[in-house]
Amino acid sequence: MPLTKIPLVAGTQQQSLFIFLPGLGDQPQDFIDQGFVELVQQKNAVDVWIADAHFAYYANGSILERLGDDVYSSSQIGAYKNVYLLGVSMGGAGSLLSVRDYGQRFKKVIVIAPFLGDGDLIAELSQTGAKAWRYRPDANRGVRDEQFRLLWKFLQKDQVDRAENATGPTLYLAYGLQDRGSTAHKLLADILPTKHVFTMPGTHNWKTWLSLFEVILEELSFE
Repeated sequence: MPLTKIPLVAGTQQQSLFIFLPGLGDQPQDFIDQGFVELVQQKNAVDVWIADAHFAYYANGSILERLGDDVYSSSQIGAYKNVYLLGVSMGGAGSLLSVRDYGQRFKKVIVIAPFLGDGDLIAELSQTGAKAWRYRPDANRGVRDEQFRLLWKFLQKDQVDRAENATGPTLYLAYGLQDRGSTAHKLLADILPTKHVFTMPGTHNWKTWLSLFEVILEELSFE
């Protein structure tokens, strides 16, 4: 998986690393063009990596293997004291899956307007609420549906475990209130601490995401 690496100062390495995962149809360059990289490096002493984690990796089921080998491996990130991960839209789903499989490698994980599953699953979660919903195995489910059901099962348990014993990365959610996925985002918000959820008026676009990121950077440190 190709990586775009942007050091804070050319020829040096900071103690902290910020990794971005793009959304469906987005390019690594979009994080640069939309101001994400400049913004985070203005406020924090971090190097930035942008993974070219495009849809094909999700479609063929290799996304976690490639991220693990090409981005998150000790040989890649081991020299950094703190590693932060942010994903938008589809990249938000990739970030949540990364928390499940590689969580101990990150200090904080931010998902902005993440994709959280198809309509039938979100409707099912809405009927019970995210806290009360229970995973039930079904051999007839499609691979993608099963993957997101297992992800929700993990997120439920992860947040309970963190409430009892704070281990692993701290998870933050941000989304626009008029986002097409806001029903799902509200369900995830219900199982997160209130102070870990950031919202504002806006839809599913870079303008809203950048505004949310600006608020997050005012509230949180990434040194």
